[in-house]
Amino acid sequence: MVVDYDDEDLAENEDYIKSAQEELKRVEHQVYVTLKYTRTVDVLLNLLERMISSYDELINALLFLKSDDENSFKNLSILEKVNSAKELYPDVQVEENLDIYLLLRKIVKAKNITKASEYRRPVNLSTIIDGNEIVIDIDIVTHYYAVIMSFYKYVELLYKNEELGVD
Repeated sequence: MVVDYDDEDLAENEDYIKSAQEELKRVEHQVYVTLKYTRTVDVLLNLLERMISSYDELINALLFLKSDDENSFKNLSILEKVNSAKELYPDVQVEENLDIYLLLRKIVKAKNITKASEYRRPVNLSTIIDGNEIVIDIDIVTHYYAVIMSFYKYVELLYKNEELGVD
């Protein structure tokens, strides 16, 4: 649940949190409802794209929290944002989530995606990323959803602490 912040300086970053929350609602629906009934690779890919959008907003929220000027990170490339976030937040959870984020981006952009078992429970897509075969199925996206929700709560807690002035 998103907290209402009183501090006007946090109003902009609250937009990042709210956007991430909205995307995560859609991700949750796709994981627990849409995939259950459709079981297609197209739904898996759409789900991964929504996860990427959620990560985009959460990364912007992290950078905004440590930045005096929003424009200082708005024009950065994806890799620059990820590296900046890793430097600013030397936390295992941040690093794990940013690595998942980069992997998801590579999967979605991959040209060699193979579909298997569509319309069945073991529906999956596979592709080769950096010389390794990556297989994405319902169980993996469910795990990624749990990981990203934990990350969302982590970022939200950082904002609560910022609002309260706790370091």
